[in-house]
Amino acid sequence: MSDLLEALTILWKYIAGYHEKYPLHCEHDVLFVCGIDFSIMDHKTIKKLIEFGFIPGIDDDWDTVEAMLGKNFDWDDMTEEEWKKISPNITACMHSYRYGSC
Repeated sequence: MSDLLEALTILWKYIAGYHEKYPLHCEHDVLFVCGIDFSIMDHKTIKKLIEFGFIPGIDDDWDTVEAMLGKNFDWDDMTEEEWKKISPNITACMHSYRYGSC
């Protein structure tokens, strides 16, 4: 539970607009935090959120990431250069299978 609270506290700094009031969405076994401004989020923050079980974008973005970075791409090993390349091309959400259960 403490990891979830810490992750949400970090994400709160990057949520804008409509999503400030309604940032969370749960669908089946996936928790989404929406309205994330990736343009102001640095690579170290993303790496920390990945450690907490959150993945950038939505699960449908995987095809985009794979097309840009190859089939062997792994979020755990993502570099700063890779993040800069994909961040403008993915949905402004983070999602987690670790915390999602409806």
